[in-house]
Amino acid sequence: MLRLLPTGLIGVLITALGAAYMSTLDTHLNWGSSYLVNDTYRRFIRKDASDAHYVLVSRALTVVLIICAAWVSFFFEDAGTAFNIILSIGAGTGLIYILRWFWHRINAWTEISAMIAAPATYAVLHFVYPRFQDPLPFHVSFPIIVAVTTAVWLTATLLTAPTDPEKLDAFYRRIRPAGPGWNAVRRRVGNLSSEDSLTWNLVGMLLGIAMILSALFGIGNLAYLRPFLGVPFCLLSLFSLYLLLRYRRKFFYL
Repeated sequence: MLRLLPTGLIGVLITALGAAYMSTLDTHLNWGSSYLVNDTYRRFIRKDASDAHYVLVSRALTVVLIICAAWVSFFFEDAGTAFNIILSIGAGTGLIYILRWFWHRINAWTEISAMIAAPATYAVLHFVYPRFQDPLPFHVSFPIIVAVTTAVWLTATLLTAPTDPEKLDAFYRRIRPAGPGWNAVRRRVGNLSSEDSLTWNLVGMLLGIAMILSALFGIGNLAYLRPFLGVPFCLLSLFSLYLLLRYRRKFFYL
């Protein structure tokens, strides 16, 4: 893009990249401080403080997170190393965020156990294992972390109690998730619609993914002056959007 864009648009590109970078940075800092304040500090340390107090603590923790992130960055050789570490310490948790829509047994302990198991397994493979054998490459260690994390959170899910039935019932009435994973809740509250279909849910999800990714690849190829790739991707995105709108009552129960 630096070779193809004129001078004025290069300035716009740099501004856009800076804005994207800052939005990602702000998101993760606010996300981290909210975890520390709402899920830890407010729950276990100061339960009855004022909102102003919690805001002040969150600002202080944001500064701490910035300092910690800056310190950790000195240990990275390149951006690829950082990316691999981020993937590794979260390996095996992605399935939870998808499966929670299809299985009512997913609970808080599912996420907690996965978020502990993934970094713990990463630490063992990258700090303990290399003392006895050659370090494992990323393409070998990553599947191992996924397998261990999945086994841990599945065990934790089956050994702990499900979410409060009232919350599950309210969630089902509002979202109406389909599939056999919600049969227990569906029997308790009654099937609200005969149109609920896991097949249509999955088709809608795939069409949404196709629409977004095709638009990204299509616009990107057009920006690089490759219409032979950009145009088909854009057409696929528009066709996916058409199907989503055409069958919206099946996908969204409208």
